[in-house]
Amino acid sequence: MSIKKIKSLYMPAPDRIQLSLTTIKNEDYYLIFTRRVTSNLMMRIHEKVIVLEAKNKIKPKKKRPEIKEQKTTFPLGQEPLLVSKFGFLKKEALFPILSFVIEDKHTLNIPTPLPLLKSILEVLDKTQAKAGWNIVKQVRKVDRPLTKTGISKNKLH
Repeated sequence: MSIKKIKSLYMPAPDRIQLSLTTIKNEDYYLIFTRRVTSNLMMRIHEKVIVLEAKNKIKPKKKRPEIKEQKTTFPLGQEPLLVSKFGFLKKEALFPILSFVIEDKHTLNIPTPLPLLKSILEVLDKTQAKAGWNIVKQVRKVDRPLTKTGISKNKLH
C-alpha cells in the first residue's frame, strides 16, 4: 500500500481528529483518533523519525510508474473508523510498518518511509494545534517491548 495523499480535520463534536489516507490505487481510509491516541502516535512517529534519520536510511527516490486514474474505493467502508491502538511492527521490511488496530477488530498495516512519517506527523501536529489540544512532541526514555503483532504488551496506546 502506497499513500499518495494525507488529510486531516478536527471534529469538534466528538473532540476527535480524522485522518484520511488515499493510496495510489485510489483506496480511501478514514481513521479517527482520540487525544490520547493522537498524543501517543505523534510521540512514537517522532521517535521513529529520529531513529531513521540517525541510521541514515534515506534512500534516493525512485520514480513511480504513472498510474491511470481509478475509481475511488473504500476497503474499510465510507464511515471513519476509531483507532483503538497502534504500533510499529517489530519485523520491518524495507520501511517501518505502522499498524493501526481499528475498533479492536481489524488491523491496517501501512509501510511508512521517512517522508511519509514526517508528513503524517506534520498533518497531525497542525490539526491538533487548530483543535487547541496543545500536544507537545516528545520522546520516551525507555522503549517498550512489542508483541508479534507489533503492539506494545506493557501498555497499549
